[in-house]
Amino acid sequence: MGRRAREPSPEQRRLVWNPAWDEYLVRLMVDQVNKGKRIENGFRKEAWHYMVIKFNRKFYQNLDKQQLKNRYVYFRKEYKLVKILIEQSEFSWDETRKIVKAEPEVWDHYILEHPEAKPYRTKSLPLWGELGIIFGNSIESSNRGEVLEEGTRVRGGLQSPVISSDDIASLEFEDEESSSSREDMSTLHQPNKRKFVLPTSSNCGKRARKDIGEIMLQTLQEMAANSRFRASQVAEASSEQELKKCIEELQSMEGLDDGLFVRACKMLKDEKNAVIFMTLKGDRRLLWVKEMCETL
Repeated sequence: MGRRAREPSPEQRRLVWNPAWDEYLVRLMVDQVNKGKRIENGFRKEAWHYMVIKFNRKFYQNLDKQQLKNRYVYFRKEYKLVKILIEQSEFSWDETRKIVKAEPEVWDHYILEHPEAKPYRTKSLPLWGELGIIFGNSIESSNRGEVLEEGTRVRGGLQSPVISSDDIASLEFEDEESSSSREDMSTLHQPNKRKFVLPTSSNCGKRARKDIGEIMLQTLQEMAANSRFRASQVAEASSEQELKKCIEELQSMEGLDDGLFVRACKMLKDEKNAVIFMTLKGDRRLLWVKEMCETL
């Protein structure tokens, strides 16, 4: 009989992730990948245990392993969906803005056929590079047939990442299978007699120095992540304030009908356009707005 997937608890369904949580969890996963703890469908059991402890200590939470696995499944689905999107010839990746970009008419046509792709027209993916480290090798592996088949299915109906019970069950099965496999291998290669060696003081000293070094490195990484998050919040608040000023200036202009005003509001969402708009004055500003809106 097949395994029954574990239903998520009400607490798991209500859990809302924020950018700081995502960044820290992804960084923990990248660290485990670099340490060789990743396996075909996720991470080794001890890696999940380590990440749960670190995450809960960092944010004073009480999340369990399954909740972190659910987020892993979300990241994996989003990575595959966006990768398929930017592999289309009309689309490309904007490394500066961390978004998928294409001409407006390309987006319009594509969204008509794939309305689920609409969020990625404006959604920023600041962790895209890290997700490539976590999932890139598995997607570009020698098992190409399975990947292409999956890619074809998604192209037929691009959807935002949704965690299914099958995804969660596969992660649970992988955990148990990996653990039992390691135990079997340990039994197979176990010699008739074991030779126990007491650790020397030199080895203990080296291990202690290594642990302290890792703790210091992780602390510095956490501080850097928090600084980046605070900086992004400040930048976002500043951008919203500038846009508000532009809209106020736009409302005070004469010679703009309602249709032109709406198009101008959309056009001013671009930071470069907003800078030009605030720099120009009088008739030149009005002429520039009309010219820019004609291209929308």
